[in-house]
Amino acid sequence: FPTFNPFPTLQATQHSAWPRGIPLSHISNVNSSRRCLPLDRPPNHHDIAVFQSAAQHDPDLDAIFRLTHTRSQMQFLKSNAGVLIPDGVFVPYNAQASVHNYDALWALLLPTTVTGRVSDIWRGYAAQRLFWNAGLRVAYSSPFVSQLRNAHNSLADFQSEQDLYAKAGTCLNFQCPARS
Repeated sequence: FPTFNPFPTLQATQHSAWPRGIPLSHISNVNSSRRCLPLDRPPNHHDIAVFQSAAQHDPDLDAIFRLTHTRSQMQFLKSNAGVLIPDGVFVPYNAQASVHNYDALWALLLPTTVTGRVSDIWRGYAAQRLFWNAGLRVAYSSPFVSQLRNAHNSLADFQSEQDLYAKAGTCLNFQCPARS
């Protein structure tokens, strides 16, 4: 199950950054980016279920990244850029800077059995799998929001994200089992 880290495509100033929700075993995997399609011309908006924007200034980063890297503000240098995520590739999208198309409003529901740092990522992964069956896609774009993040305790975020670290790979394998 390929995953996609959109931050390098959008020219993040911290080159090794990754968004919350990418399985730890996939952080250095860039192979799936070759399958994503640049949004250099407007796609048919009816095919896009969710537009996810990166956030300028303080994007939604994985807590491990926040704990292990400098505290300098991360920016995205590429503007008016985006990628269309194809069938068979997962990208974590969150609840902070996403716009759902009318046909995907059902995908706004968040699971309540996990922490808030996990629920929107689980929702996004499950929804993407269903989008493929419905002919819908996720588009990830350069920032159209600037986030001024409230004070966070990165260690508390890390603890809240434990299910992402321990179970994201299993979750995605369940949705895309190996073909025999």
